[in-house]
Amino acid sequence: MSRGFPRVSVGMPVYNGERYLREAVDSILHQTYTDFELIISDNGSCDATEQICRHYASIDNRVRYIRSESNRGPSWNFRRVFELAEGEYFKWLSHDDVCDPRLLERCVDALDATPAAILCCARLAFLDENTSSVTPYEVQRPLNSPKPHQRYYRILLDSSWAYEIHGLIRSKVLRETPLIASYPSSDFPLLAQLALIGPFIEIPEHLSFQRLHPTQSTNLDRFSRAEWFNPGCNGRLTFPQWRLFWEYLRCIRVTPLPVVERLWCYFHLLCWPIWERNWRKLGKDVLVAAPEMSGAVARRARSAVIWHAHQS
Repeated sequence: MSRGFPRVSVGMPVYNGERYLREAVDSILHQTYTDFELIISDNGSCDATEQICRHYASIDNRVRYIRSESNRGPSWNFRRVFELAEGEYFKWLSHDDVCDPRLLERCVDALDATPAAILCCARLAFLDENTSSVTPYEVQRPLNSPKPHQRYYRILLDSSWAYEIHGLIRSKVLRETPLIASYPSSDFPLLAQLALIGPFIEIPEHLSFQRLHPTQSTNLDRFSRAEWFNPGCNGRLTFPQWRLFWEYLRCIRVTPLPVVERLWCYFHLLCWPIWERNWRKLGKDVLVAAPEMSGAVARRARSAVIWHAHQS
């Protein structure tokens, strides 16, 4: 890279992460691959997060600490760490997750050896909240097909964990996407768009560790997560599953694809509502919103009647 930029940027968004933060940071600083920067963006934490981060920044010049004085939402923070990145390759790491010391080295070597690939990830394992138990995630999602529609299909078919989004990604490709957006499960449409652009590589070893604990956002329902991702939507109508459908559609529309590949992608998306009973979630979005929608119609009708009464 020019101007002495590191080849790899690791972005760590954090908010009140004092319990697990040290373990996550140490797992990056102890990597066998050393040409990286660690960007920590603190979203206005009110616990010991700031002191922990400033300590690491003072003892290792690869750590960059940036703090917002107010909490601007998790999606803003995920975008922020990438906007600050200078590396050829980029990786998101949650403040409560952990990497094997070999992860960056293995991923860099794989991407260097395969120019057509745009993302490299390792297999996932789960940690419990005390790091005392490790459970391998054995579901595999092959995304190395040369055909874009087959990679897109695999993303649509399995929406359990979007673990690939925490892989090592070519920064120039990631800049072509909307990044993490302010709605639940926005990592899946992002993965879908990346999969349409190019194939992924998966290292057949469990080198990435995601922590499961009671306070993480995945424990919330879809509607609560919508407010968590975007505090500004509190009290507004949300259609989380319909938003997913629309974003999957947008991926097809904005990505340059051969006509046959594009048609295959549209076909897969038309089938998506029946996979994993997505039609139920689409229907529930409407049912949950119906009372508020009818109330809004009634309020507008009353306002119109009052306005006409004043005009007469």
